[in-house]
Amino acid sequence: MAFLCLGFCWLMNLWPQSMQTVVLVFTAVVAAVAIAVPLGIMASRRPRLEAALCPILDIMQTVPPWVYLIPAVILFSLGQVPPPG
Repeated sequence: MAFLCLGFCWLMNLWPQSMQTVVLVFTAVVAAVAIAVPLGIMASRRPRLEAALCPILDIMQTVPPWVYLIPAVILFSLGQVPPPG
């Protein structure tokens, strides 16, 4: 299935955009893990840090996931917007 999807991207001339998306996702995952793992280890060893992080994490659980994309839209912009109609 993966080879079919990659072949489709190649045939539709979407290869550069596909690879850009893969790189962006990989970079985001590496950055998230680099921040989250040390922070989680520190919070497990320091009760005050855990107490400080708990309300923030509780709020993050109640917010819809797409809201976290707003900073990405601000940083990377939406690109060219097509004209109406």
